[in-house]
Amino acid sequence: MEDFLLQARSSAQDKFESDPLLLEPFLVKAYWNLTEYNLLPDLAELRWPRTEYSNVPAGSLDSDGTVIPRPAAFEPVFSKGQRALFTRLLSLFADVMSTSGLGDKFILNAGTLHGSLRHHDFIPYDEDVDVCVDKEVLPKIITLFQEYKPEYVFRYGKRLSKFYTRRIPTQLEAVDSEYSRNTSKYPWLYPALDICYYTKNDTHVHEILADGQVRTWARSVFFPLLFRPFGFRWYPTPFNSIRYLRTLVAQGPNCIRVEWDHVTESERKRSSIPCKVLGNRYAFVERSKANRPLVSSRFPGKLVNNLVVSRERLVVWNKNEVSLTVVHELYLPVHPDLASLDTYDYSRNNINELLI
Repeated sequence: MEDFLLQARSSAQDKFESDPLLLEPFLVKAYWNLTEYNLLPDLAELRWPRTEYSNVPAGSLDSDGTVIPRPAAFEPVFSKGQRALFTRLLSLFADVMSTSGLGDKFILNAGTLHGSLRHHDFIPYDEDVDVCVDKEVLPKIITLFQEYKPEYVFRYGKRLSKFYTRRIPTQLEAVDSEYSRNTSKYPWLYPALDICYYTKNDTHVHEILADGQVRTWARSVFFPLLFRPFGFRWYPTPFNSIRYLRTLVAQGPNCIRVEWDHVTESERKRSSIPCKVLGNRYAFVERSKANRPLVSSRFPGKLVNNLVVSRERLVVWNKNEVSLTVVHELYLPVHPDLASLDTYDYSRNNINELLI
């Protein structure tokens, strides 16, 4: 099991169960550098699972120009370079947003949000990265990213935008380089951030889907945004992340590979497997409500009362499935719905229904 774990530095989470947890660092603001963001735990100091990669970049071609077959369902899709590129694209996007007064105008979305909840990181077999932005500030976002041409491309779409690098140089096509490449019949490249849009009013938030449909949540499900871990960085997420996610991604005891192939932008067969079966290969987040009090100097009332402190342990079953190895542990302020989730079945908890 020692080979499974990679320790960047010794753990910074040395808190006792009874220590108060300060809420302010976890509240997302427009400018992250002007808030208590730097008081959040340093995620690079935690132990992390050793990352598995695909042997070849997804969508790459062999010597005769044929697309190299990709790994089977639930095997890692990203090559080492592609995972590094996805991480860089998301980090750059967050840096631009948070230094331009837009740090509270986007969230992790879909499978990426699911990864934060389930793995504190990418879903190990995921294929893309998803964020959603406030449509009201989209013109400003487009303008900001014009400054990053030609190395990066922000491709606007009416219902979905893409953010990726310039096309991989021809001489690097055969190697695992951190560039986006042409993997489908469409003009955009891969890897790319998928950027959807949401609108809001006094009572509700609406996500505009690629097919023109709209999903709707009560504002109390969406706001205020809370920071959650995703790899070595913290990113904004909806206030009640599991309530939000249940309208996007099927929840139950099975882990799913969806019908849409994000590399080739084409349909494929849906695949599923009990998440528990993956639990001795990939690390999952185990939750329990902690006894630590949540405190706030500026929001001592309703907001604090609507949250609980959750102990989130990243765990992996040993091969014999009789014991768990704890990879790392974090204490987070979360909606009570999230604190009660089953580790491998996100349909199981005592959800407090919020009518919309």
